[in-house]
Amino acid sequence: MNSFFEILEKDQKSRFVKFLKSKNKVNETKNVELFYAIESSKENNIQKQIGSNAYRGLKKRLIDNLINFLAEDLIRKEVTEELKIIKQLVVARKLMEMNYFREGFKLLNKLRLRAEKIGYYSLINEIYHTQIQFSFHELAPNQDQLFQRLLSNSKAQLNQEKLNMAFAKIKKEIKQTSNVKDLIHSVYKKFEVDLNEGFNFKSLYQLAELANSEGAYSNDYYSVNLFFEDKVEEVIGSKLDLPKHYTYKADLLLTLANIYLRKRDFVKSEQYILKAKLVLKNCSLEFQKVRDFQVKTLQGLRLTYSGEIDTSIDLLKDLDSKDLKSAYANLVLVSNLFLKGKIKEAKSLIGKYYRSDSYYENSLDREWVLNKIYIEVIIAIETGDIDYAESRMNSLIRRYGAYLKSLPQSHVLPFVKLVRYYCRYPEEITSEKFSTKVDMTIKWKPSEQEDLFLMTIFAWLKSKMQKKNLYAVVIELVSNSSDKKNLF
Repeated sequence: MNSFFEILEKDQKSRFVKFLKSKNKVNETKNVELFYAIESSKENNIQKQIGSNAYRGLKKRLIDNLINFLAEDLIRKEVTEELKIIKQLVVARKLMEMNYFREGFKLLNKLRLRAEKIGYYSLINEIYHTQIQFSFHELAPNQDQLFQRLLSNSKAQLNQEKLNMAFAKIKKEIKQTSNVKDLIHSVYKKFEVDLNEGFNFKSLYQLAELANSEGAYSNDYYSVNLFFEDKVEEVIGSKLDLPKHYTYKADLLLTLANIYLRKRDFVKSEQYILKAKLVLKNCSLEFQKVRDFQVKTLQGLRLTYSGEIDTSIDLLKDLDSKDLKSAYANLVLVSNLFLKGKIKEAKSLIGKYYRSDSYYENSLDREWVLNKIYIEVIIAIETGDIDYAESRMNSLIRRYGAYLKSLPQSHVLPFVKLVRYYCRYPEEITSEKFSTKVDMTIKWKPSEQEDLFLMTIFAWLKSKMQKKNLYAVVIELVSNSSDKKNLF
């Protein structure tokens, strides 16, 4: 729950303290003290002072105050077009009730056009409801046209809600399934989602996020179908391409950039990154700061697998490891340092993420944790700490073994067996015997279908077997992906 307070920006923290003090009674300072203690990871001191029960009550009140503060702060900073339309809709209804029909209908028509401009279906419906309520009047728009427009808008709104429900259902069940494609297909069918209607940047982002999840959980971005991609260009520059949707637009473009990166189409990935950066310039500074980590991660990966690893390292270095938003970029940096042979630097950086696997799985995601374990194992082997490497491999099998077994064509567990064999018999790594063992243990996919990060881990073993430079082997595998060759 302490991570909940990380959503506060620096300038918000000082305002939040003032907010707390304004709510406090005379001589009441414990909530401020607790906030500062959480900031410095010393909240246990407060708990010891006042006892567990009082501490839980104090922390609950602090969180309630934080929610109230954020709500007030958001309203203070953002006077949105929706709020303006809602307020003026109340005025329009009042005008109609007072028989000012000419002025009322004129205002309602203006509000409808503004609501359509931002694609706000529920507001448009409210406006149509009001127009229909007073459609008996001679100054009202054509009644049959109003009925038809309401039904048409309601259909678009319903499709949007169906997509929202489908998205929520898939997000909930995706971690428990081994066949993401079947899950997505069955959920779309269940909710009768029409994939040819009602697209805006929010719905397109949801579809892109589902496609990204499909690739992540199946470790097969190669097969991900971007059936909706042509809709993106249709919406860009249309009446729906408005500031209201810029955050969704930026996230959509970044998600597509990630998918194409994992598909090894680095040119198209970079094109989407550049488009996203242009959109981000028109988003709030807070949003820009958060997405800057994602942009750097994607650019860093593209540079690494395009043969420009030194540029990638320069781009990613000096990020604050205490900020969890930098964790993805820092994991890429750890991999880069390892690929360059800077093992001690890689070990030092990965060591800053010392919390439990469950903590990072909850705070970040499972894919990040798995990639962290993979790199930890080979760093430990390179530094001679075989016991720690064995410990992390045991943790991997114990915590994620069932999940990894459920993945179609996953090579992780067979690969772990090979790594363990290498740890016990390192002298055999270049032998024909070990090469045969590799062929018998794993049925490799074509390299273009393999996950980039996993391919880097597999390349480490291949470089040992062939006595080649690790980074050279990685670039060779990426370059050969178009030839549909196996990894080994």
